[in-house]
Amino acid sequence: MKNYDEKAPSFTIGIMKENQLVDEKQFGLANLEYQIPITRETSFHVASVSKQFTAFSILLLENEGKLSLYDDIRTYIPEMRDFENTITIRHLLSHTSGLKDQYMRVIIPVRKMSSKKEKYLKSFEYW
Repeated sequence: MKNYDEKAPSFTIGIMKENQLVDEKQFGLANLEYQIPITRETSFHVASVSKQFTAFSILLLENEGKLSLYDDIRTYIPEMRDFENTITIRHLLSHTSGLKDQYMRVIIPVRKMSSKKEKYLKSFEYW
């Protein structure tokens, strides 16, 4: 990627061979405002990007007979509390479970860091 602008938004790429990471490279900035480059340790907030892959994987498992969309989610997440109505995998996939979205505050072990990086990390705090 010799023509990639290192001041542009970032991405990372990894090459796997036989379940082993054989090469990786990061490009660009993790934060444009504070000019913080992406590193191997950069955490990406993938949010909705991963939903389609999760749904497809679950449908493959259903096709193989390993689960049913109508299974109670507590079969696979036993720590989930009991609700008045059963919540199924189908409910989760179609966003009809009634469960609220929860954003947990990320706790990051802090070493001595620059004020630039500190401002960037504070941008991840939720009210």
